[in-house]
Amino acid sequence: MFAFLQGKVALIGAGWIALDIHGVGYQVNLPERTLNGLAVGSEIRLLTHCHIREDDFQIYGFFTEEDRVLFRLLLGISGIGPKVAISILSAMDPATFLNALEHNDITPLTRVPGIGKKLAQRVLLEIKNRLGQDTDLQALLGGSDTGRSADRQQADDAVEAMIALGCSPVEARV
Repeated sequence: MFAFLQGKVALIGAGWIALDIHGVGYQVNLPERTLNGLAVGSEIRLLTHCHIREDDFQIYGFFTEEDRVLFRLLLGISGIGPKVAISILSAMDPATFLNALEHNDITPLTRVPGIGKKLAQRVLLEIKNRLGQDTDLQALLGGSDTGRSADRQQADDAVEAMIALGCSPVEARV
């Protein structure tokens, strides 16, 4: 709906700002990393994502396209809503997330409130399954595929993830 919003920071709350754009105040939810450097009265431009439900309309803001792309990728994962996605972006930048993805390291994700071991494993598994298929993910990776271009490697990763989720090695390979 909105590609970006530009205006002055009128108020700063816990996880949000009121952005004054020509006398209209838009409440924009931000990752804590983005909020940390802001001051009331500063002029900013935020890339946005609008999350609309029948009973709610929320605007999420980001300084970088990488943050917005990662936010949208996370929303596509079962069990991840906008609050959890923004919590992930509050806890880590896209480079840290991609490092965890590359090394299959769930530790940074499990430090995020609301994410347990199984959800962290599912997040990494679902994102890995999109490698080579999702243009937004490829853009986030900078055209690289984190060294996992072979279909065989992706299949091996999927088997490892299934075993980590509790399947036997035989069940995971089926």
